[in-house]
Amino acid sequence: TGPTARIELTPAAGNAPLSVTARASASTAGSSPITGYSFAFGDGATAAGEKATHTFAQAGDYTVTVTVTDSAGRTSTASAAAHVTAAAAVGPTAQLSAGRSQATAPADIVADASASTAGSSPIADYAFTFSDGTTVGPQASATARHQVTAAGTYTVSVTVRDQAGRTSTANASVQVTAPAAAPPRAALISELPPAGGVAAQSVLRLNASGSVAGSAPITSYRFDFGDGTVEAPSADPTSGYHNYLAGTYRASVTVTDQNGQQSTATTTINRVGRISLSKQVLSTSPGGTIWRVNIGGHGSTFLVQSVSGSGIQTDKCSGQRLSAESACTVEVSVPSGTPSSVITVVSTAETSPASIELVS
Repeated sequence: TGPTARIELTPAAGNAPLSVTARASASTAGSSPITGYSFAFGDGATAAGEKATHTFAQAGDYTVTVTVTDSAGRTSTASAAAHVTAAAAVGPTAQLSAGRSQATAPADIVADASASTAGSSPIADYAFTFSDGTTVGPQASATARHQVTAAGTYTVSVTVRDQAGRTSTANASVQVTAPAAAPPRAALISELPPAGGVAAQSVLRLNASGSVAGSAPITSYRFDFGDGTVEAPSADPTSGYHNYLAGTYRASVTVTDQNGQQSTATTTINRVGRISLSKQVLSTSPGGTIWRVNIGGHGSTFLVQSVSGSGIQTDKCSGQRLSAESACTVEVSVPSGTPSSVITVVSTAETSPASIELVS
């Protein structure tokens, strides 16, 4: 007797494309052992072996046949039906992510729909809509950029359309923050008075008009002259004229804006004062000589801190401020027989201390 063929299909029905596995392992031998199996899938495809797998690309009814052959050349055939149906058309699936070119405004919002997938038909185009009303596309590119200038949370949507007109929509959002408020930038210089414009004793003023506002307008300027004198804050970028004693000072201005942010700038002021001493005889007698020492100022105003020496009778200088327009006197008695008397003046002038010798 010959062999008996049997065939089993798994699965026997489904949507195209359908992958079917045909098995002939249940076939039985007759008088001679089985030596071969041959499958024909009904669409022109064939395969050998006890088991074979084939994919039906198109919908239809197919008869799958196996031919079993034994060692004596006897054969047996069995068939089974495969029912392949057309799959329902599927639209695309939209995927969207949103990023930003930088964290703070202004920034570009970057929308990326490249992760979207096609369904039954290829994707044809992408249309983007941003929450501020801006639209980009429809276009072939899966990405779009849009610049925003204000802080806020922005949403963007994409509509993906395939070549059959089917669509899918996805949304994403991104946060753009406001930039940190920038403080003002202070600048400071000192100025001499215009010729004849101010009184002689007012010799310098501070000017901060070169200061630059940051995120908010500048509202006040506070001047510190560096010698203990501080002006109250005002909206004027220039100080009043100030009479500096001779010396070196570190003046400053503190600039404040509407947000309360501040900036400080400094400048170094060098004021040079020089002292001059002269003498004249007021009277002579057998008891000695009375001298008048004249102390004068040149350059910037300076403070006479002390006058020392023997025989001082009248001191009209200690504690006085002297400038180019002022002077003071000290009267000194030098007794007879005294070789000399040295009068020393200590001041804030550059040439301090200064001394002068008096003889009887």
